[in-house]
Amino acid sequence: QHRPHPLAAAGDKVTGELKWMVGELKRVDASPVLHQGLVLFASFANQGNWLHAVHADTGNEAWKREVAGIGNSSPLLHEGKLLIAGQKELLCLDPRDGRVLASYDNTCDFPGETAVHANRIVSIQIQDYEVNDYQGLGTLVCYDQNTQSVAWKLPLNACSFGKIHCDNRNCYFGTRDGSFTAVDLAKGTVVWQTDCSSLFVNKERVWPANDVIDNGTSLIITCFSQLLSDPGAMVCIDKANGGIVWSVMNALPFSGSNGLTDDSVVTVTLDHKVMRIDRASGKLRFQGLLPRANPTSHGETYHLALDSGHAFIVGADHQVWRLKLAALK
Repeated sequence: QHRPHPLAAAGDKVTGELKWMVGELKRVDASPVLHQGLVLFASFANQGNWLHAVHADTGNEAWKREVAGIGNSSPLLHEGKLLIAGQKELLCLDPRDGRVLASYDNTCDFPGETAVHANRIVSIQIQDYEVNDYQGLGTLVCYDQNTQSVAWKLPLNACSFGKIHCDNRNCYFGTRDGSFTAVDLAKGTVVWQTDCSSLFVNKERVWPANDVIDNGTSLIITCFSQLLSDPGAMVCIDKANGGIVWSVMNALPFSGSNGLTDDSVVTVTLDHKVMRIDRASGKLRFQGLLPRANPTSHGETYHLALDSGHAFIVGADHQVWRLKLAALK
């Protein structure tokens, strides 16, 4: 199957017309962020890993910085600062010019995702993602921004390439042993742990928390298997005790990014379904197929965002869909 050359691009939200693109990138795996007219994203390019900043209106380069091991990392904005984790360090940068404001030791084989709340930065360090049949090993690390030092470390039984979410009390994340875990943000101790593999017939190699969505008193996460031909799940988990509130299964996994409305979650699956799921009950409110989706294309890299009453979906083959949310009912 032919894969298009990787690029970063922008299109008009109304007409779909391509406005600009940044080509000559080896691979782009992570999501971009916007800050004061700049688009910031990481890529594998020019024999290295690069953090790019381009102007949102033209795509012209504002600045770029080479940082070892950030190719899979999504930049994170917090209080006007840009955070990104690499193989050697976790950097806090000025997004306007790429200037380093602070640096934290992050020595690991691969960096996982990063989250921040108040003065705490939480990141996953992956030591060996291939061990134990790709279950891997990892460490959850919390940094104190005030002292620029490690506040605590928590060894993990498995690694994680999924999202982390923090609130006032805890940080939440999934690991490749099938567990979704809440850890006390101040102490670094486990508050509760939920076995998401219990939802699957084949309980081996279930990987939770490809995405984590704050749902008030609960969290909505997606789970999938090492084999993308196996089923996937969207699961709502109670923040207080880790209990499963509801779950929705699908023949193939859910994509890694989802959109939230006042009352529902909008998502897309690897078998090209668009779904709208009630946030409170898990009831399926809409299901349909993406118009003119390529049936031979895997949807593992579908990305979805909601804006101005529409769902925007980008596929692995650079197809883009704009769907009216009002029609998804």
